[in-house]
Amino acid sequence: MKSNNDAASVKCCARKIWAHFKEFVASVKGDLKETHDEMFQGADTPKQRLQRSVKHGLLLLAQLCLIMGVYAAGCALASVLPITLPGNSLGM
Repeated sequence: MKSNNDAASVKCCARKIWAHFKEFVASVKGDLKETHDEMFQGADTPKQRLQRSVKHGLLLLAQLCLIMGVYAAGCALASVLPITLPGNSLGM
C-alpha cells in the first residue's frame, strides 16, 4: 500500500505536468490561429510558399508532440497508481 508521502508526491508531479501542459497548449494555440487556407493564401513567390509549408509542417509536428506528451504522462501516471489502468486511457 502506498504511503501518504507517495500520494502527495504523485499529486505534486501531476500538478507540475498539468501546469507544463497548459503552458504548452497556450503557446501552440497562438500559432494555430491561422487556418490552412489563410497560410497559403497570397503566397506569391516560391520562397514564401516554402516558408509557409515549413511552418505548417512544424505546427503538425508540435501537435504530434503534444499528443505523445499526453500519452507519456498517462503512462507515467498509470505506473504509479495502485490500480491497473492503461496509460492511453488515462491520457484521454
